[in-house]
Formats: sequence, structure tokens, C-alpha cells
Amino acid sequence: MSHHPANAMVENKQESLHASRFLGPKSRNIFRPSSSSETCRSSSAADSELSFQLASNNSSEISMDVLEIQVEELRIQLEGTRALYQRACKDLADAQHKVKMLTRTVAEEKAKHGEAVKRAEEAVMLLQKEACERQKAQSKAMKETTEKEKIIEAATDSFSPSKLIGEGCSAKVYKGNINRTPVAIKVLQQDSRDKKELFLKEVGILSKLRHPNIVLLLGACPE
Repeated sequence: MSHHPANAMVENKQESLHASRFLGPKSRNIFRPSSSSETCRSSSAADSELSFQLASNNSSEISMDVLEIQVEELRIQLEGTRALYQRACKDLADAQHKVKMLTRTVAEEKAKHGEAVKRAEEAVMLLQKEACERQKAQSKAMKETTEKEKIIEAATDSFSPSKLIGEGCSAKVYKGNINRTPVAIKVLQQDSRDKKELFLKEVGILSKLRHPNIVLLLGACPE
């Protein structure tokens, strides 16, 4: 039996439709391979997205832990730096106080030193003045003594024996004229220096006595 090509095509369509009806809706995927490939790709994309979300969550948790550790380290460093700063401030305050006290002590010592130097200079000047005055007094006394000796020597003709009017165990008495006034001059002997105190007492008594029969004391030279 011969078949016409058109009739063959109609028969194939009918068979296909019959097979589709017999297998049901699920069998339709057998004849649609492109739809299965799209489903695999969708599943892979979903898995990839889920894996990326899990990795992102894990990465976020790790980052938070690292940040917390870093923050804690920074907090500890900050506390240590703050403690060092407070200690440095305290040391600076102590050093400034010590410098202030030392400056005050140096100023006081400098003032004391200046006062001591001033007093020392005044004492030196006073000593120099006293030494100068003493030297002047000594020079004046030596000059007066020399003049008195000259006057006495002139009055007694240099202690001439002709002027001797009396002699004791410790002294000799000479007569003379001083400024046209008759006088008696008593001279201690060289070996009678131990009688000096007695001589000074005699001078003291004569200086206080006033009587017509007692000579008037004009002066004395105990040296």
C-alpha cells in the first residue's frame, strides 16, 4: 500500500498528539530540552547567590571581630597614653615647683651674698679708715714726742749734770726753762722700768693737787 507524503505527515501529527495525550503534561518536558537547561542555570545562580550571601555574612562577622579587637587595643593604648600624660604633667609640675624654689633660694643667697659683700666692703673701708687715723695719730704723737724731747733737751742742755738738782733710786730731777717758765723735769732711769706704775700714780696725784708750795704738773710722758 502506497502512502502519500501529505498523508504521512498527518499521521505523524496525530501520533504525536496521541502520545502527548497519553503521557500527560509531564511528558511535554521530554520534547523541550531547552527549558531544562534554563532551570539548571537558575539553580546554579541561586546557589551562587546564597554562597555569596553566606560568605558576605561570614566576612562581616570576621570584620566586626577584628574591628572590636582593634578598638580594644586602641582603648588600651589610649589609657596608657593618658596615664603617661598625667605622669608627665605631674613630673612637670614638680619640676616647675623645684625650679621656683631653687630660683627663690638662689635669689635669697644672692641677696645674702650681696649684703655680706657690702658689709665686708664697709668693714674694710672702716679698717682702712681706722688704720689711717691710727697712723696719723701715731705720726702726730711721734712728732709731738720728738718736739717735746727737743724742748726738754733744750731746757736741760741735753740733761747736763749742771742742771741736775736731785736724784733718787729710780729717777733724776733736772731744772730748766720752758717758754721762760722755770720747770723741774723728772726722768726715770733706764733700769727702773719696773717703777713705772709708781711713777704713773705720782703723775695722777700731782695732776689733781693745787698748792703754792707744790709744783704744778705741766705734762708727763710715760713712754
